[in-house]
Amino acid sequence: MQNNTNTQVRSLVSIIWILQMTWIGFLGLFTHFLLTELRPVETASEVTVYEWLVLCWVASMTLDEFKQVVMRFCPLSCHFSSSNRTIRDY
Repeated sequence: MQNNTNTQVRSLVSIIWILQMTWIGFLGLFTHFLLTELRPVETASEVTVYEWLVLCWVASMTLDEFKQVVMRFCPLSCHFSSSNRTIRDY
């Protein structure tokens, strides 16, 4: 029992550490973008790699927040139900 608890704690700490490092990476990339690359663009070909990375990262975080709100306030029966299967079956 004690070994299982230690494994779960280590796993949780690893996940939290990875999430924090990912967030710090995003903040670094976003700060670099704001300080060096932020400027008006005329065409899509002028958009740099940093702008695309920041745009995709912000879009994925926004979609994840939207998904969390929907999952919290919508009953489970309205999520992905097809042929008597719910999201818990996947």
